[in-house]
Amino acid sequence: MDWTKSDTFDQQMLRCVNQPKTLDLPSWRSPEGSCGLWSMSESGVGHIDSRIFMSPQGEPLMIVGTNGIANCVHQFVVDLRTIIPDLESKLEVENVPIRFANLTALPRESPLAEIEKNYQLLFDEKDDIFVHHEIGDRSFTAMSDVGMRNLGVYAPTPECILSLRKTFAHPDSQKMTIHQATNSLRVTLCEYPCEPSLDNTVLISIMHVKYERFLDVYYRRYLVVMNATAPFHILARSSNLIYAGTDEQQMVYSVAMEWDHSHYRRRRESRDNPRNAVEKREERTAAKLTPDTNKLVNDYYHGWLDDTLLISLGLNDKESAFIHVNAGQLLDCLELCPK
Repeated sequence: MDWTKSDTFDQQMLRCVNQPKTLDLPSWRSPEGSCGLWSMSESGVGHIDSRIFMSPQGEPLMIVGTNGIANCVHQFVVDLRTIIPDLESKLEVENVPIRFANLTALPRESPLAEIEKNYQLLFDEKDDIFVHHEIGDRSFTAMSDVGMRNLGVYAPTPECILSLRKTFAHPDSQKMTIHQATNSLRVTLCEYPCEPSLDNTVLISIMHVKYERFLDVYYRRYLVVMNATAPFHILARSSNLIYAGTDEQQMVYSVAMEWDHSHYRRRRESRDNPRNAVEKREERTAAKLTPDTNKLVNDYYHGWLDDTLLISLGLNDKESAFIHVNAGQLLDCLELCPK
């Protein structure tokens, strides 16, 4: 990546320097008659609204929408190592097992909507997978190597989320919806190298409030804070996030977020103590801050308040960009969500 000037905003933003490549993904038709309002999609909607993220084990996963097996459009997950040659060697995850070698339909209890969108995966303290279907009417399905089960939801959507909804006098021409945007991450609410526990560690993700008026679309973005254990009670949310001074009238949507550990931890340690910061860190933390001794810790899904996040953005359905954000800044000013 490198800094380049955005065509949408008059400022520098991080972008990929390589040209995008088309992924070779399988396709099929939706069941006949399943695409009532989207009848033209029945023969092939393509692959839409992809989200790429890392699991706690180091799997490079992608959730993507395409023609459903039991409905018109559904959500699927796949391990990108089966699609992109040499990806596992570049990420140094050759020894991580592949669980999703093919496009795998993410489970949800019937009846399914005609269009299922915006699923996310939540990983609990044991790194078990839960499919979180939507933020406005919460439901979960637990996934495991031996099958799946529906998880009874004891954490309905709190008022701090529902209050963001608004109705309009003319819903045919103007409406708004709330939905999930990014993947989830685990964060410990203190600075590295404090000891993570279930008392000081939460899950975070970004949700959208989507406004539509005729052909105009724009988003507001909110950080959501959840318990790190199922059923992932929503604890708090942020105020509207504005990225890098972007124009709120432009269509700027959050796509995914990842920890940028390797670059920023080295840089911070070198800045604080150029001679021996790394050695001191290794000496004082090697015994306790590893996945072998603390199951909440890993190099992919977990971070601390003083770690840095890389958030990918979509701009007007024409451009993509990235921004670096300190985790503590995202969690700096929150509205608590009473149970």
